[in-house]
Amino acid sequence: MQMTDREYVEGTDPAIYIGHRILRHRDGGLGQTKSFHAEYTLESRQHSKSLGTSNKAVAIRNAHALCQRLIEGTEIKPLRKVSVTEMKDAYLEVLTNRGRTEKTMVKYRYVLKEFAEWWQRRGDRKACAFTERDFWAYRRWLLEDEKKSLQTTSDRLILVKQLFKWGAGKGKMIPINPVADATVPDPPPTPQPCFTPEQVQILLANATPQQRPIFAAMAYLGLRVGEIIALRWEDVLFDRGETGFVHVRLGGSNGTTKGKKSRLVPIHPELRPILEALPRISDRVFTRPPSSTTPQTGLPLHDRHLLVSIKKLCEKCGFADANKYKLHTFRHAFASMCARSQVSAKYALNWMGHKSSEILDMYITMYDSTAESAMRTISYGGPAQPATATAAIATVPR
Repeated sequence: MQMTDREYVEGTDPAIYIGHRILRHRDGGLGQTKSFHAEYTLESRQHSKSLGTSNKAVAIRNAHALCQRLIEGTEIKPLRKVSVTEMKDAYLEVLTNRGRTEKTMVKYRYVLKEFAEWWQRRGDRKACAFTERDFWAYRRWLLEDEKKSLQTTSDRLILVKQLFKWGAGKGKMIPINPVADATVPDPPPTPQPCFTPEQVQILLANATPQQRPIFAAMAYLGLRVGEIIALRWEDVLFDRGETGFVHVRLGGSNGTTKGKKSRLVPIHPELRPILEALPRISDRVFTRPPSSTTPQTGLPLHDRHLLVSIKKLCEKCGFADANKYKLHTFRHAFASMCARSQVSAKYALNWMGHKSSEILDMYITMYDSTAESAMRTISYGGPAQPATATAAIATVPR
């Protein structure tokens, strides 16, 4: 920092100097500000602040007021102009330290790295230069240049909003959140596959002995794959109630479920003998079978291996478009079976670990046979068509 007519203000500690900042014009020439600026050192860093006046006497009084604020600790510390990449790295470090799952962190790293590179290509500007106009330009780039779906675009915009909210809030890396008022529109829900009851029966009949208990538990309990992988024997309560309960308390980040709350799910009578027959070789209910590469027993399941196995099983069973099915399809099937069996929404929400019925509605798929049976219950007390044309005319109000 350079100033002309630099002068120490008597009686200030920390020491404050006032003067006019030197400016460099675009043509290379030098100039100076009309207003006075103050220079001071705080926490081993040099700072400069405009005193907002060209009157020297007023500037000295403002410098003394600044000194008092520094002593009291009420002076807002100027923020260092950080890049989006620096802010992104700091945010990811915080999330990692909070205990976010590695799967989540892989997604966050990829999306925010892509965003930071996009911002850098638009010019070497700092994070504080980002505006809501840039936010919507990024959305347009995702949709038109990258050909991303509305759902993918929405997910990435929400993550960018989280980044700037943290940067302006707890991160204290930018002065304001430039996208605080930007509302990301909800994309239309993407249709999801759902196993029919008949398909679930076929899958369980054709699954391997190692796969069958896992897929049966997903179909009869409606658990997420992370909850299945984390399920412990101590949470299978065979002695509670008539058929027992499963205490779902693990499977998300920070040692909780995804919904942050534990829940009890009754064990279906058809599932209980399957669970009772499992060998207890680990504290986990479901474990990975030994292989040539990993001969150890009791290792936890791998979600990627399970995903591949369900797709191959669907193909083996002859399901149309077998590759569209995934592990979460069992969860859709469970929600749909709850609706088909007229289970109360309160029970279904509790068993699946949801708070909102809107989310539950996204899972429910109405089977054709169920819809047809429901339609047959509707009756107006007579035939849908009149017996004769004359009778039809007679019934028309005049």
